[in-house]
Amino acid sequence: MIARLLLWLILLSTVSPALAADPLPVSEVDTCIDQTNQSLTARWRFYRSVLLGQRKAEDELPSAVRHLPSADEEGTYEAWMKASAQPPGSWVSSTAPGETLIDAQIDARTANQPLSRASAETDPNRDAEWLGIFETPHALTWEFIPMLTQSYRAFRCELESTCKLLQDAHEQEDPPDTLTVQIPGCVPYVMKPLSACVQDELTFGDAEAIYGQCRASAQQLLAREYDLLKFAVSYDAAYRSIVLLGSSLDSFFTDFRKILLGPVQEAIALFGQFNRLPCFAAQCDE
Repeated sequence: MIARLLLWLILLSTVSPALAADPLPVSEVDTCIDQTNQSLTARWRFYRSVLLGQRKAEDELPSAVRHLPSADEEGTYEAWMKASAQPPGSWVSSTAPGETLIDAQIDARTANQPLSRASAETDPNRDAEWLGIFETPHALTWEFIPMLTQSYRAFRCELESTCKLLQDAHEQEDPPDTLTVQIPGCVPYVMKPLSACVQDELTFGDAEAIYGQCRASAQQLLAREYDLLKFAVSYDAAYRSIVLLGSSLDSFFTDFRKILLGPVQEAIALFGQFNRLPCFAAQCDE
């Protein structure tokens, strides 16, 4: 019994320091990967808003989510969820406990986001609400093909530029505040290097590994969005065709009813007037 008690005391003395130890600090590699992934997802969210549009915060339903740039750490985003639709609105975030934003603040921070990674500056004239390509009324789906193709091409350029930025920033000992990234077939992108992905923080091997992971993630994201875009175009074309066919059939049956039923109604009305004809027979039954 005493031996067993001593054994338990020895085990507890060896395990308790490990349990009480502080968690391992997050490495710069993990921070760089996190900033890279958040940059890719930010470009993905903007691409989706180009296709599907974005409503004002006051028009969003409860449980709607907006991702806004973090005020504490550059290159990261915070998720804000709408908790109440009662004016002026209430938005909360797990990253800012106790803080609440209203609809106007959400719209202001949404409009201040960079319109594209092609520009490191924000657009002061940008609105917080816009219609998506698929929300365009009174148009056929084939009319969207040039816009959809160009949007997907711009999305690919932005993803590749985000990954190429890692290489360009790490190759310079003292990278400037902004770098011009050139991708074949794309316009030059003026971008801010990610703070955790510069040469002072990462080794050459780490930067190459993160660049490879970024390219792989970008290719997977592009492949998935390509398949979803084909599905969305097919669905939109089918929906608009049914709506157009329905309106055409409604107009056709309206005119067809007048053409077909008009003479029948007139004939029925004429039959009702036969009792007014005089009777020339020898005996007429009433």
